[in-house]
Amino acid sequence: MRGGTAAWFLWMGVVLAVLCAGPGAARATVYPFVPLQDDVRLVADPYVDLALRLKLIRNARHTIDLSLYEQGDDDVGLPILAALRDAADRGVRVRVLTQWFFQYAYHPFNQSPSYATNPPTRVPLQYLVFGAPEDLMRHGLHASDGVHGKVLVVDDAVALSTGRGHAKMNMTWIDSSNLVRGPLVQQLTHAFGRTWDAAARFGQLEQPLVVRSKRTPDQVKPPPSPADPGVNAPWVPDADELWTWATSPRVDAPSGRARLLHTDFVAQMAALKAQRKEPRGWEERMAALTDPALDAVVARLDAAGPTSKVRMTSMYALLHPRLKDALCQASVRGANVVFYTNGDFESAPISTFAWFASVLDLEWLVRRCGVELFSFVRNPKTPWVFTHLKLAIIDDVTFFGSHNLNMASSLANDELFVEVEDPVLATASRAMFDRTLRDNAEPVTAEGLALARPLGAWGRRLLDPVLGFW
Repeated sequence: MRGGTAAWFLWMGVVLAVLCAGPGAARATVYPFVPLQDDVRLVADPYVDLALRLKLIRNARHTIDLSLYEQGDDDVGLPILAALRDAADRGVRVRVLTQWFFQYAYHPFNQSPSYATNPPTRVPLQYLVFGAPEDLMRHGLHASDGVHGKVLVVDDAVALSTGRGHAKMNMTWIDSSNLVRGPLVQQLTHAFGRTWDAAARFGQLEQPLVVRSKRTPDQVKPPPSPADPGVNAPWVPDADELWTWATSPRVDAPSGRARLLHTDFVAQMAALKAQRKEPRGWEERMAALTDPALDAVVARLDAAGPTSKVRMTSMYALLHPRLKDALCQASVRGANVVFYTNGDFESAPISTFAWFASVLDLEWLVRRCGVELFSFVRNPKTPWVFTHLKLAIIDDVTFFGSHNLNMASSLANDELFVEVEDPVLATASRAMFDRTLRDNAEPVTAEGLALARPLGAWGRRLLDPVLGFW
């Protein structure tokens, strides 16, 4: 499977645009659409996702590229790290790119880098941490700037594009992943390589201070296995079914087309810094940076008509002005626009600040534009405590990946987002969205939003210095 389609995709080295800079602005790499042949499968259940990750890693033969925002050293993180070490010991080249903030701020005694790299594996496991405050400040970046793209690519042949991290808390967040094969995998591989090279300029490659000759007791004993609380529904394929599909021959008949949308924030900031044009504030960033994910979603919304169905989520709805206007105009033209986000106390104080900062925009969308707004609520019949879902479905087009469809993703984070034209995937994704609204959501009225309005402008100002966290 590794080399079977390589010749067909030689165009990748020619067609993919190299990062280029215009006068005062940076341009992101724009990937072309590629034919889709039943190449994407939705993975809605977190425990199926975890089992699938382990199966992908344990079956890797050549390379593993992993990018994620949160790598924990708990019952979810350790089994993955152990599998990565085993892969490197059997000769697989492993690269892990993760974010400083969630690794250490949320897990202050996190042992993941040491666990993964010390003692060295047969092929040294490369573990790159991006976003340490001293590194960011030295390079003129903000404390909340980050690498937020989440993907696992194995042997350049199969990939898992996701919104999930490797920590136990992620197992109780509403989220999704998508298993990908075919030409999209080459685009994800290319994007990972560009992000790795850019992040290495601002991050730290883990190097043990004292190299151990033997594994620690934690590395020797079998890693813990988290208990499945029974959230897996009967309709969800298990990891073995998904693996069989990923490694089977692709169908001949195209079912649509797809492309990767890479918000290559780090590379763009590096290019602007080299020109001494790096933007200092959010307004300057809005003018200087490009975001293919934002552009693509706005273009689809601009084409939405009276019969269109729009379903969109954002864990924190601090919306880019272009996205807010596009949502409004689609709704005014008659499209059924439904937006889902967290309320004010799902993850206080972070969600509280974000809610107050976005409430003016949300009220405008509901009162002036007719957008249907829903906020997350806990349900004792489900295990979910928070919505972390990153999803947009506009008619037969599905967007999925790491982009939160908000200001932070457009202006402060490296993101990987996929655009798929396929009615089958859109139907499955819309069904998941609708089930989520049925089980863990309540409608929000303009009158309810007006009660929080006095805090809206102040909340937005409070978040300005660290907007990238939201």
